[in-house]
Amino acid sequence: MNVIIKKVALAAAISCTLSSAAFAGASANIGVMSDYVWRGDSQNNNNASLMGGLDYEADNGLYVGTWAANVANKGDDLEVDIYAGFAKELANGFGYDIGAISYIYPGVPGTGVDFTEIYANGSYKFIELGVASTVNADDATTEGDLYTHLTLSKDIGPFGASATVGRTDPDAAGKDGQSHYQLAASYEIPENFGELTGAIDKVDKTNGAANDSVVSLTWSKSFDF
Repeated sequence: MNVIIKKVALAAAISCTLSSAAFAGASANIGVMSDYVWRGDSQNNNNASLMGGLDYEADNGLYVGTWAANVANKGDDLEVDIYAGFAKELANGFGYDIGAISYIYPGVPGTGVDFTEIYANGSYKFIELGVASTVNADDATTEGDLYTHLTLSKDIGPFGASATVGRTDPDAAGKDGQSHYQLAASYEIPENFGELTGAIDKVDKTNGAANDSVVSLTWSKSFDF
């Protein structure tokens, strides 16, 4: 998930989309989340998750990577994401990111949970718009599902803040969609001790089901090779 928003949350997980690093080369990231929240829903039954990943970006903007975290809501204890894409920021400040990501749950026997999305994101100054579509899934009823989001963000020195509104629209008839709202703030810890990100997420389901807000705190750190 998990890389503009994904790596901050990773979030990917606070997140929902991917972005490139600010430089070419290989890097790794590690972290711990008080709760792994993805598009407003806890992925680990409101328990803490460990995470880590590897990324490589070429000078031309092509990138590949993988990221993993422990989960519970898929009947598994591990999620592994594999992604690849192309990201650039133009001279006028407009940035774009297109790619694909597979969400894999290797401990789940049989069929049911693995799926792949293609995504496209555009950004200009403090605004980002993105869309992701499920193109392949063990559960065929989720193919064609569409997730769209709008994120506003601002960095001031070591501090950052963002607000996201997202919407999941299922393709299959009879399935309920849901909206997702998130407020997040981050702080770069001095002496290169990583970054702290706090977030509050809430979903609004079409079927009217009650949904409490989810508060999470993430510590993450990246290493360049």
